[in-house]
Amino acid sequence: MASKHQTLKTLFCSSVAMAVLAGCGTGPSMVPTIEHGMGFGGTVPSIQAGAPNLEAGAAGFKIFVNDVTHPSNSFVLATNRNHVSDNFPNGAAKLAKLKELRPSWGQGRYMYRIGHGPTDGRNDYNYMTGYHFEQHWNKNGGYPYDDLRNALKDANDLDAEQLHVVNFGTGTAEEAGRYVSYLNNPNDANRKQYPFPVQNAKYFEIGNEISWSMVRGHAEHAATETQYAKRAKEFAQAMRKSSPTPIKIGAVASTNSAWRWDGGGAEDEIVKNILTTMGTDVDFLIYHGYPSWPIKNEGDLNTYMAQNAWNDRLLTQKIEPAIKQYAKHNVQIANTEFFTEQYNDTKKARGLFGAIYSADTVSLALNHNMLVANQFCLDHGESADAAFFYGDNPERVTPIFQFQKMLAKHWGDQQIKVDAQAIPTNQVGDIAVPKLGITASKGRNGKVYVMVTNRTQSEAVNAKLALGFTPKSATAHVLSGTAGWDSDENNTKVETKAVGLNGAYSFPAASVTILEITP
Repeated sequence: MASKHQTLKTLFCSSVAMAVLAGCGTGPSMVPTIEHGMGFGGTVPSIQAGAPNLEAGAAGFKIFVNDVTHPSNSFVLATNRNHVSDNFPNGAAKLAKLKELRPSWGQGRYMYRIGHGPTDGRNDYNYMTGYHFEQHWNKNGGYPYDDLRNALKDANDLDAEQLHVVNFGTGTAEEAGRYVSYLNNPNDANRKQYPFPVQNAKYFEIGNEISWSMVRGHAEHAATETQYAKRAKEFAQAMRKSSPTPIKIGAVASTNSAWRWDGGGAEDEIVKNILTTMGTDVDFLIYHGYPSWPIKNEGDLNTYMAQNAWNDRLLTQKIEPAIKQYAKHNVQIANTEFFTEQYNDTKKARGLFGAIYSADTVSLALNHNMLVANQFCLDHGESADAAFFYGDNPERVTPIFQFQKMLAKHWGDQQIKVDAQAIPTNQVGDIAVPKLGITASKGRNGKVYVMVTNRTQSEAVNAKLALGFTPKSATAHVLSGTAGWDSDENNTKVETKAVGLNGAYSFPAASVTILEITP
């Protein structure tokens, strides 16, 4: 499969030289609250705390426990359906295992992205012709298309929220309207012939990677982001009219992390053109968080691990200000696909390296109040992008699965402010990448949660946590391995232990640590 970043050849030029901590951007001021509240009811208490303080020059983080930035969004725990029912070995057992990833915080639901393979089709694969749901009733294959009801059954078995991708490149606005109607309209004509319960699906994407020239329909309908947006507006209006319940609609803004459009604009220019064209017909802007040019240097894993620090700088200094300037209403960002894109190294892609990249990506999404962060993908055989299981055995889980399960059980309902101080860095290209990434929250149980990702391959990093109070107790949940980035299912585990936070805390090399702190 062609690497997506290789198709975006436009020279990159940025006057921004300032490096910021990945995941610690404040996000746009136009930040919506999560529609469903906190899922389980209840309130998050204030904590008796003073101003957090660090000694001058000391490496550490100031955690502002009562400075809430936004609700925590459980849809950062998500995956993509990338299979057909005729090729889903041990499918029922895999779905049952995936239920362990249901979050105990936020909306309390997992997100399941239903994209039917490359929904719009791909010019480089003859069999990827574009998905037309009315042509596949009672068909379970072949790959990548099958009966829509199979995907809905998956989602219902998981009791997951659904994110649907409609076919923009080879479809029509009318077909997209019928798709939404089938999901949400009790009186839909297709439902009478092909029964399935009403879904009341809320989230939709208009096209998949249509910004990429390799996708069918790009040249005809999306040669620039403005051409795409004009037609996408027609799709959005047809889709909203077809649903008796409110829906949220996302527009493609970039194939990958570079925020570029093949044949069109770049970065904040893309944001401006889509938002000014679509107005209130768009609710979120989509990018795919793969390691990509210009930061990625093929084969240099340090550049892969620097991606989310680079993403944070771009989001903070260009994308989010453009949303604030041009959005007509609340517009979020959505990372609807990501993995390390290491097709030639399945061990690292599916091992601890991939899990650390996932944690870094999820931290970015939590801190920037993204709608979703979708791990690609649930099931794709033994391919590098099959994120959760080895050998089609649901009991052989990957470190990526271990990370998601750890976060699902140990997080809070409100994101809180964090400031970094004197964290050591690695220089990658023009960005000084902090060796530690961080995000923090607090929950209805009164606890504070701090997630720290040590991005380094073999270096423990010490940092002080300044909380403004003295903890009664603290527990560390630590995902790590004995072989650093090379760790896989054989030498990666989650360890839970009581810890002290009086002095600097040592975050192990190549690890994800969630500190669960009782005030």
